[in-house]
Amino acid sequence: MCASVVYFLLNYDFHIEYINTASFGQADALSRLIASNAESLETEDRVIAFVEAEVNAEHRGIVDTLPVNSTAIRRATMSDRHTTAVMKHVREGIWPKIDKTSPIWHFSNRRESLSITNDTLMFGKRIVIPESLRLRVLRTPHHAHPGTERMKKLARSYVYWPSMDKDTEQIVRNCTDCQAAAKNPVKTTLEPWPATSSPFERVHIDYAGPINDTYYLVVIDSYSKWTEILPTKSITTTATITLLNPIFARYGNPRTLVSDNGTQFTSSKFTKFCTSRGIRHLRSPPFHPQSNGQAERFVDIFKRALRKLRRERTTQDALQTFLMSYRSTPCTSSPNQLSPAENFIGRKMYTVLDLMIPTHPVAQPENTAALEKMKNQFNRHHGAKMKVFAPGDSVFVKDFRSKAAWTPGRVIARFRKVKYRVECNGQQWDRHANQLRRRDHPPQAFTSSTLLNFFELPSPAAQISPPSTLLSSLPILPAPQPLTPIAPASSSVAPSSSSTSTAQSSLARGHGSSVLLSADPGHVGQPLLRRSTRSTRKPIRLNMNPHAKAYK
Repeated sequence: MCASVVYFLLNYDFHIEYINTASFGQADALSRLIASNAESLETEDRVIAFVEAEVNAEHRGIVDTLPVNSTAIRRATMSDRHTTAVMKHVREGIWPKIDKTSPIWHFSNRRESLSITNDTLMFGKRIVIPESLRLRVLRTPHHAHPGTERMKKLARSYVYWPSMDKDTEQIVRNCTDCQAAAKNPVKTTLEPWPATSSPFERVHIDYAGPINDTYYLVVIDSYSKWTEILPTKSITTTATITLLNPIFARYGNPRTLVSDNGTQFTSSKFTKFCTSRGIRHLRSPPFHPQSNGQAERFVDIFKRALRKLRRERTTQDALQTFLMSYRSTPCTSSPNQLSPAENFIGRKMYTVLDLMIPTHPVAQPENTAALEKMKNQFNRHHGAKMKVFAPGDSVFVKDFRSKAAWTPGRVIARFRKVKYRVECNGQQWDRHANQLRRRDHPPQAFTSSTLLNFFELPSPAAQISPPSTLLSSLPILPAPQPLTPIAPASSSVAPSSSSTSTAQSSLARGHGSSVLLSADPGHVGQPLLRRSTRSTRKPIRLNMNPHAKAYK
């Protein structure tokens, strides 16, 4: 029944308009009157009437689909009052003054091009179609759905009537198939995002990939263009929140977060995540990536850079190389055309290109006094003393590999003031000065030849004496005192041989010995008093002053 009603209504041109019941007037009253006084028609009569109306509607639909020929046009022309009036003026050759609101005013302005052929009104070589056939005539060129402009050109080649272009446009707009396959409309005026005034005020995020089975979460700051790229295997809501948490903990929560309509961003869990942090979450319209242009444009830049770099290095190395270059490069869309690093972290990134710039003396920082005060407090609290080790010094080294805390070693080199490189058992370690202790050599064992040369005694071949006689001939030395050894540079030393000076210095460095032995067997070296080189501080005494507000 619905189909028959549709076919029936196709024969009429009408507009549906809603009228309120209070303004319906007598028509509403008649409808109610009919409802209250229903006709007593038999069921058979109603069925016959319905079938007849349905058959008539189908007949009219079939007729409408038939092609229009010249005979149908001639009949419709003779029955149309507007075309008959125009044909009358054409035959008589007299055209009265016609108002612009008249339906035949357009024909009056084109009277020179009008003619009559076989009771059919012609406009040049085109046939003037009466109003009753215009819809059927337009269906013929629209059968292939050529579009508005092509349909106009095709129809203008054969027929004419006033407002033919408007009728053509209307039939195309009402065609469901044409509208379903229509092109995109003309773009609306651009509405850019509002400018931001500080870093991390508005952040755009999007996923790139998969690239080699890996997705990349792109986070870009709209103010400074600072970017973060985080690789991940999963793009769920939980994985996204896990990636964003460290960034927000490092830089703070953004005021506005812009994303597309991916399921990881539209879930209730992500909405709760943003709400709990006071973040305003905005989503771009579906299938309109231009609304999130900050992230979409950077994703394209990142993909192209990754394709260029991954032949030379791994994907992870290529990612870090790209980030270093992008963050340190001046950006025209960044404030003051500075690099993202300068606008985001407030300084230029130090790269290998800075090695070409000559260095200049660095100004003394303003917190030097505070650092010096901290240094003095530490030294005073811990009783710290300056330790200096020279290359070649024997030391004990802190060994962290076993329970044996200290291992003997030797200093190889010194780095800065407190860092040393030492050699222990064929291995080289780096240690702090606090992890080193001085190591003294043990006393050396002297042979008889060394003692004989040192004291200028006869050799055993010339005079053989028992050990008791040799020992009794040695001078008796006083008890060892805590003395400081001095160099054996004295005028009383005999220049007999090099072994004499070697034995002398060896005895002077002997463990527990603090005296010098002279080369003269009858002379005993005088002990030297050991003087401390420690500088004593002036004692700080508390002087009571009842008028003082504080004591230094």
